[in-house]
This record gives sequence, C-alpha cells and structure tokens, in this order.
Amino acid sequence: MTIIVDANIVFSAVLNPTRQISSLLLGIIRSDFILISPPFLKQELRKHRQRLVDITEGSVEVIEELMQVYYKRIMFYNEEIIPQEIWNHSDIFTKGVDIKDSVSVASSLFFHSPIWSGDTTLKKRLQSKGRDMLLNTQELLEII
Repeated sequence: MTIIVDANIVFSAVLNPTRQISSLLLGIIRSDFILISPPFLKQELRKHRQRLVDITEGSVEVIEELMQVYYKRIMFYNEEIIPQEIWNHSDIFTKGVDIKDSVSVASSLFFHSPIWSGDTTLKKRLQSKGRDMLLNTQELLEII
C-alpha cells in the first residue's frame, strides 16, 4: 500500500522523536507499505526549521539530522507527473482550506492512495465532499 506523507507528520516526528509517529516513520510500518511525498514536504520543513529548533530547544544540526533520517524512509517524486486535470479536481476539494493541501490531495488522487496527516480541517473538508482519503495516525495503526 502506498501512503502519501503530509508535512505535519514529519514535523510531529521531529518535535517528538521518541513518540509513535516517529516510530511509524522509522520502520514499524509493514514492509508492503510505501511512504511517498512530493519535494514540497522538504520545502515546508525547511521553511519551519527555526521554529522546530525553538520549540525543541535543540540545534539546527540535530533538527537537520532528524529530518534526513525521516526523509530516507520516504520516496520523493516530482509532482509535475500529476496531470492538470487532477490538479483541477484537487483545487475543488481543497477550496476553503490551506491551499498547500492541494499538493497532498492531488497526489492522493493520482496515486489512488490515502494521505497520512493530522490535519482535521482537511479531513472534514474532504469528507464533506464525499472523499475519505485521509488517515490520521490512529487510523493508520488500525490497518498495519
């Protein structure tokens, strides 16, 4: 099973490297699960790197090292492979929520895969549109 990893999952893992999300990213997920994400995930985390340093009271080096460890578990793909038609559908589903969510939703539509995310606003929005494509960590645990 392929799973789209949302940036907030890696963000949470960096904040709490000894917690469940981190463990899942580091390999407790079954071997037939493939974690993927667009490079946008790296851009988002890079953008918030100083915030992660401030919250954890760690160093930039430690935060970077943690991010690299998690990145090794995720296959990154070029979102340019996603056809414009799918982007158009994604924009419809994410209208009214964070525009950045369009990348994850387009990826989910293209790969026919769920999004692993803690974004409850996006989950509610997608469900209101008849789409149940987002798994929170608890739901992911139930299927592994």
